[in-house]
Amino acid sequence: MIRIPPIMFVVSLCAVVLSSTWADGRTRPNIVLLVSDDQRPDTIHALGNDVIRTPHLDRLVAEGCSFTRATCSNPICTPSRAEILTGCSSLRNGVHDFGGKIDPELPLMPRWFADAGYATWYVGKWHNDGVPTKRGYDHTNGLFRGGGGKFYKPQVDWSGRDVTGYVGWIFQSDNGDMFPDRGVGLTPEISSHFAEAAIEFIDSADERPFFLHVNFTAPHDPLLLPPGYEDAYRPDDIPLPDNFLAEHPFDHGNFKGRDELLFDFPRTSTETRREIARITLSLRISTSRSAASSMPCVTPVRSRTRSSFTPAITVWLWEVMGCVASRTCTSTRSASP
Repeated sequence: MIRIPPIMFVVSLCAVVLSSTWADGRTRPNIVLLVSDDQRPDTIHALGNDVIRTPHLDRLVAEGCSFTRATCSNPICTPSRAEILTGCSSLRNGVHDFGGKIDPELPLMPRWFADAGYATWYVGKWHNDGVPTKRGYDHTNGLFRGGGGKFYKPQVDWSGRDVTGYVGWIFQSDNGDMFPDRGVGLTPEISSHFAEAAIEFIDSADERPFFLHVNFTAPHDPLLLPPGYEDAYRPDDIPLPDNFLAEHPFDHGNFKGRDELLFDFPRTSTETRREIARITLSLRISTSRSAASSMPCVTPVRSRTRSSFTPAITVWLWEVMGCVASRTCTSTRSASP
């Protein structure tokens, strides 16, 4: 039997700068869609994990609405992201595996918002065909995708293992100009780069409502720990999953797959606890004060240049082996610190 992994949505009506109104006076909220990469649904304290410390996501759970039974029909990166963009399963959008191309006849999410008068912005990881600005987004900032192989140098992860994920990925512009000075492949500070790019978009907002789609790479491997947090979780304090086994009980056909080879077989309880502790650490979305007080931590999103907050919808979607989650709150906060 094939088990479809859960998808969780966390939807919150939290404070983001500015909202706009229709001609008839109806308010159009700004929308911020935050996507993490390979995050398990059981990695939020408020949803039952007593070990992890996630105060900002806990707040979103407390003030919002969590959908813990949603599912992803094709829980690998490219197909699941195509499902987000199209609102259709792989059977309809044409993306069945890595390298698949989205059916060009399908309307995509940024187009829905653009047709309703929204500015549409994209930040971070892009793992579908084409580029965001050819898929309905007005602009990108902090765009992170493949194509930088000529700049790549071999890396090792936190434990000294050779890096096999995000090889040659690089920050680049809409027209393909590459920025190797910001790092090639994943870096310990990459989440902060995405957060700052999102904040720059918010600072640039005009009278139009905006749809801001922000895609983080954490906690996808390689695990490169945020500076200063290397020892925040002790492996001995990490419980083993209930389904832990040293080896698979059946041949699933992918024993030589890249993910299966990230650490050794047979698995040991010691190494598994160490890996989970490091994955937990990598979930710290940002280590910079500016980013931590802004978008990815789901505190009131505050523009550096604006003087007030009005309601907007914030959605945290974690694409983890398919996952996604949600809650809804309304809040209007003053601009005072």
